[in-house]
Amino acid sequence: MSEKAAATGDSADLSKLTVEQLYEAYLLADDESARITAYKTEILKTVEALVKPELDGKFQATQKTHGTASYTVGNAPFNYEIKKEVKWDTNQLKTLYDLMPGKAQEVVKVEMSIPEKTFHGLTVALDKDSPAMKQIMAARTVIFSPPKITFVK
Repeated sequence: MSEKAAATGDSADLSKLTVEQLYEAYLLADDESARITAYKTEILKTVEALVKPELDGKFQATQKTHGTASYTVGNAPFNYEIKKEVKWDTNQLKTLYDLMPGKAQEVVKVEMSIPEKTFHGLTVALDKDSPAMKQIMAARTVIFSPPKITFVK
C-alpha cells in the first residue's frame, strides 16, 4: 500500500505496513488535514465577506443584539451567531457594596459581579434614575462578539 493511500484513509492494508511506514502515513495525513483546515478557513473568510452584509441586515431586522439565527443565501444554509459577554467594573461594584452593606451580600457576588438574572430583576425593582441603578449601570459593560458565520451541514 502506498503512503498516499494510507494518508487518504485507505486503511484496508494498514496492518501490513511497518511502524516507520505508518508514521510516515500519519505525518502525510496530518499535513493533509492541516492543509484542508486552512483551505476551509479561507473558504469561510471569503464567504463571510460575501454574505455578511446581507446576514447583518437580516439579523438586525430581528431587533436582537445577540444570539444565533439560521439563514439561507441562495441554496447555502448559514448559522449567524453573536455572543454576548458581560464584564463588571470591580471598583464601581465595590462602591455599591460600601453604600449598601446590608443588602450587598444578596446582590453582589464575591468576585464583584452581578448575575444577569439578578441584574434584570434590579432593572424592574429599582428606579432607573436612582443612585444605586446609576452605579450598577456604570459598573456594567456588555461586549458582543463579531458575528460568526458558518455553513450549516
